[in-house]
Order: sequence, then C-alpha cells, then structure tokens
Amino acid sequence: MMVLIDADGCPVVDITVRLAKKHKAECIILCDTSHPIYGDF
Repeated sequence: MMVLIDADGCPVVDITVRLAKKHKAECIILCDTSHPIYGDF
C-alpha cells in the first residue's frame, strides 16, 4: 500500500504519517515550497 498526501490541503499530515509508519506503508508527501513540512520521517 502507498499513501499519497497532498500536504498543501491536508490538515492531518502528522496523523496520516504516524498511521503509515504503524502499518509499514510507504508514504509520499507532496507540497510546494510555500508549505514546508517538518518531521522525523
């Protein structure tokens, strides 16, 4: 399974990434440079 996240419009990026990690699913976060994403992923 692969999870694709439109991070520019998704209010639950952190929750989605956490669930993807828990279930060992590949997670791809798509965003532009106006919306930096920070995390331990």
